[in-house]
Amino acid sequence: MLHSKFIQSLSLALLVGFTACNTAPETTQRDTAQGTEKEAKIIPVKNEEKSAANTKKDNTGDEKAAIAFETTEFNFGEIRAGEKVNYKFKFKNTGNAPLVIENAQASCGCTVPDYSKAPIEPNGTGEIAIQFDSSNKDGKQDKTVTVKSNTETPSITLNVRGFVRGKVDMNGPLLTPNKK
Repeated sequence: MLHSKFIQSLSLALLVGFTACNTAPETTQRDTAQGTEKEAKIIPVKNEEKSAANTKKDNTGDEKAAIAFETTEFNFGEIRAGEKVNYKFKFKNTGNAPLVIENAQASCGCTVPDYSKAPIEPNGTGEIAIQFDSSNKDGKQDKTVTVKSNTETPSITLNVRGFVRGKVDMNGPLLTPNKK
């Protein structure tokens, strides 16, 4: 019985002691090393305040580029084998730092991307021009261009789709590519 009361008293003392430490708004600590006296204020910080402070610190002042395409898909419809199709994917830098297109890589040699290597200022616009060459192609085509940049999402995929009608038309006559 005496042992049980001692444990209860000790538990209560510890609970009061820890609670008092967490509710104290501010305490003072004296540094008496080397005969000098300095006062330093110690302000307790709760865990949720630490997380919020870290998040705010991580995001404060960071300048980032952001890219927004008008569209990420282009369907060229139906064309004859041998025709070349050109299209420009237009975009805007919606971030607050210069945007740099680091690379634009096509999934196939029949699709060739071209883009400016110069940085695009915030609110500036740019374009990635593609050319699809349907030579030696037949049927449904689905090509991609992967754009890498200095944005938070560093890789965006552009899609080029359509149908290439081969050299033999289903109705019989041979089709010849447009010659320009």
